Amino acid sequence: MCLAGLVVAIRADDPAIRTLMLRAFTPFSATSSGDPDARLDLRFEPAAIWIDGSPEPRADVAGDVIRVEHRDFVGVIGAEGTQLVAVVPRDVLSIENALRVLYALLLIRHDGLLLHAAGVVREPGATVLFGRSGSGKTTAARLARGRPVLGDDLVALRRGPSGWCAHATPFGGLAARRRRARSAPLRELFRLRQGPAFEARPLAAARGVAELLQSAVLPAALPADRVLALERCGALLAEVGVQELVFPLDNGLWRWLDERDR
Repeated sequence: MCLAGLVVAIRADDPAIRTLMLRAFTPFSATSSGDPDARLDLRFEPAAIWIDGSPEPRADVAGDVIRVEHRDFVGVIGAEGTQLVAVVPRDVLSIENALRVLYALLLIRHDGLLLHAAGVVREPGATVLFGRSGSGKTTAARLARGRPVLGDDLVALRRGPSGWCAHATPFGGLAARRRRARSAPLRELFRLRQGPAFEARPLAAARGVAELLQSAVLPAALPADRVLALERCGALLAEVGVQELVFPLDNGLWRWLDERDR
């Protein structure tokens, strides 16, 4: 599997899981013959062994491994972050959640960030709108109307030789897994806030970094990874900028942004 240029080799002890993976993540499949950036080893467990009902993974460090427990999988990641061994039921969403944890860590360590955000491509690049649950990410993506959508909840950001790019992710259910694995140069970052009228204004440096960090996905991060995440947020602020976008819940959002750029 390839996301934002990072390849994860997936192995499973159950042929049914391998078939499930091939069908579910076809747009993000990788055919690289080189060494992968990380590996995901899946072990099938039909019994109900999961006791953590929280919506987000819980992680703790034990020696040289990171133990991860989620409501639908358990696993361990080596401290180097290049292998996750996960025990899962035969369910695509559980495998997706394990991949999300691994990719969040990979991106932090490879000059990137997995962000709770919606991403939409409009020339000459991608507009990424981030914020907490209920801020309007899914609504903003739904209102894009024909524009290529990178994601309506999770978008991968990664810095390359020519600058930051925004990448589609397969995380977020069936519609996300069917999404084309596309990317675009990162054009602008907006922190979403609902309000009575459209308005965009720059955020002060400290607040911009804080808002980005609050929306970063860090489910299995070590203290050093959290420092890296803070550095990534600071780089995004300095190199792309962060604005607050106030918008009413109507279908004029993208038209307003297009007219604002003229």
